[in-house]
Amino acid sequence: MNQQFFACAAVDLDGTLVQGSHVSQENLQAARRLVQLGLTVVITTGRNFHQSVGFHRQLGLSGPMVSSDGALVAIPGGKILQEKTLPLEVSNAILRMAFEQGVSCLCYHRHGITVTSKFDWNENMERHREMGKHFTERERSELSKQRLYKVLLFSQEPARLDRLKKAVAETFGTIVDSIRNGPETLEFVLKGVSKVSGLRKVAIHLGVSPGSFLAFGDGNNDVGMFGWAGLSVSMHHGTALARESAKIIAPETSPEVNFAAGVDAVIARLGLKAA
Repeated sequence: MNQQFFACAAVDLDGTLVQGSHVSQENLQAARRLVQLGLTVVITTGRNFHQSVGFHRQLGLSGPMVSSDGALVAIPGGKILQEKTLPLEVSNAILRMAFEQGVSCLCYHRHGITVTSKFDWNENMERHREMGKHFTERERSELSKQRLYKVLLFSQEPARLDRLKKAVAETFGTIVDSIRNGPETLEFVLKGVSKVSGLRKVAIHLGVSPGSFLAFGDGNNDVGMFGWAGLSVSMHHGTALARESAKIIAPETSPEVNFAAGVDAVIARLGLKAA
């Protein structure tokens, strides 16, 4: 493999490039190093667009960004390449079931994130307020006609989410896919929507092949793009499934700089050099 083989780098945010809401200087420099090597860095995240666009600017990027786990692919300040939403009857039913089960419910849409039920809320959920005006709390009836990219459910009692996952699968299993990145979160997106579906749209837009992508991530929702990309890198602290699925595991470091270590490992292995 040589430098010309790789055209793009799909980079996950939470747990990979970003820890909490912070990008370390080491990770920032590593992402910029990929750009200097001639790669198009594509932020590929489960976060809402408005949570992610600041990192896009911080890195000085100008190309497409994949957000809401592939439901929205857009060029910040430019056109939308892909937008996939849940059918209204499905999203409304999920919001109702979440409320009845005492589960916190975050709704991802074009304008930001709206909370329609809030129960065992914690610090990790509270960080969404960093979105400012793009984070709101409303009655679920007020979102009955709002097209949602995805629904994120949170509970400190995993059994509640297990019941919800089963109930939604029984009723809407042919319409929605579920994502379980941890015991306390459960997400629903339109069937077929994923980081891979978003990256496919990016590849078409850029005129490149899946094999020309590097992929960096740490979670279960990164496993698909690990198999799709030409070369995949899991963070050392990634989930067991992510580590098993990646072709490279970043060397052990502090999580805050593990992305930088992963980039260094890839560059060293492939002998990449700036043009």
